[in-house]
Amino acid sequence: MRVISFHQLIGDGGKEGAREKFERLIAQLVRVQLRTAKRVEANPGDWGLDVIVGDIDGVISVWQAKFFIDDFGSSQQAQIRDSFAQAVRQASTQGFSVDAWTLCIPVDLDAENLKWWTNWKKKQERETKIRIQLWDRTELEGMLLTPDAADIRSAFFPTSVATPAVAAPLAVAEVPDEVSFEDMLFVKQLEAAQIFEHDSAKQQFFNAELLSREVADKKVSEHMLALQAERADLRSMWEDRYNRACETCAGSLLPELHGEVMEAIERRHDGASVQVLPMHLVHRKGAMHQVVEEGRAGWVRDFRAIAEAHRG
Repeated sequence: MRVISFHQLIGDGGKEGAREKFERLIAQLVRVQLRTAKRVEANPGDWGLDVIVGDIDGVISVWQAKFFIDDFGSSQQAQIRDSFAQAVRQASTQGFSVDAWTLCIPVDLDAENLKWWTNWKKKQERETKIRIQLWDRTELEGMLLTPDAADIRSAFFPTSVATPAVAAPLAVAEVPDEVSFEDMLFVKQLEAAQIFEHDSAKQQFFNAELLSREVADKKVSEHMLALQAERADLRSMWEDRYNRACETCAGSLLPELHGEVMEAIERRHDGASVQVLPMHLVHRKGAMHQVVEEGRAGWVRDFRAIAEAHRG
């Protein structure tokens, strides 16, 4: 069994680069089925057409790629409505017609959002006579795991590998009495955010350190790459929420940041499927504290100043 993680699309170009990669991925998957598929380059706009089949002056089918990788809520619903409306509007003004419109997203919808999608889809199909479909994470994974998509999978997900035979994560260990983290940066960052009850954070960090050492000792390349990708994903999740918190909070304190990040990690863990490197939730949260310990994240606006003073 191969492992597909769409977070792997986030590389040096960040989420903006990942969006462009995701559009190219969708174009290639459509081409597996329909060789005449074309990707529409935004210059400056793409008319709400990411990938099309058909002639732009006639009848076309449209695939719209949305790289919603962490959250799906009212903001994402609004973007979907806007993209569909733009395609319909451009069809009217530019002289083409749309017979089918497919939304492509790298996540599966929960029950509430699936109900919204179903109701919205039926309403739009009644009003526009356009056939609407959804390619979600499960659908995309199924396409990527077919023999016809093997080259696409290798090109976009080079670190996807067979799952190791031993799939059980490390047992969760208690922090030994003689181990103290009081002078560690990740603890100082928590206390700067007025989070003073942090025994569980210390246990999370301790277990993440054990996991990191085991991966380093065994030198299994797939595990090393998976752990590297996990920490990159966690920092990306933190960064989005940090920037949003800085926009909405005037002072140094960002009261909701820590809780929002940890809740997002819990959702990510609950939604994880087959893993190259199996991890308990404790390990994932601990990996976030490791990122903070490195000075690359924090829980208040001026976290970098705290890190500098700590190194000092």
